[in-house]
Amino acid sequence: MVRIIAFVLRSVELERLLSFYSLIGLSFEKEQHEGGPEHLASSLSGDIVLELYPRTKKVVDDAIIIQVESLKSVLAKLEKEGFLKQGDIEFSGEGDQALIHDPDGRPVYLVETKVTH
Repeated sequence: MVRIIAFVLRSVELERLLSFYSLIGLSFEKEQHEGGPEHLASSLSGDIVLELYPRTKKVVDDAIIIQVESLKSVLAKLEKEGFLKQGDIEFSGEGDQALIHDPDGRPVYLVETKVTH
């Protein structure tokens, strides 16, 4: 199954962005993943998360995170259709995550579904 699992928004005015989405009705909690930057997260319907991060000089782009069943298969399809070249992919995790960019240059993180028994 392919599904969106998170949207990541970055802002130089994080408190203002938090206020905006809070006024819409979203509730946020502080989070930090494996030594990464502290950020705010709100659980949306269907286990989708909206994450608010500070925008830095190093990381400025918003992103979408999509869970896929087979990372290798999805990347092969995108490469075959001309959306990716070999150097366009950055792997992370244990090779089960990849950072690519959509045709408009937005970061897209692909995360392979973990099979548990």
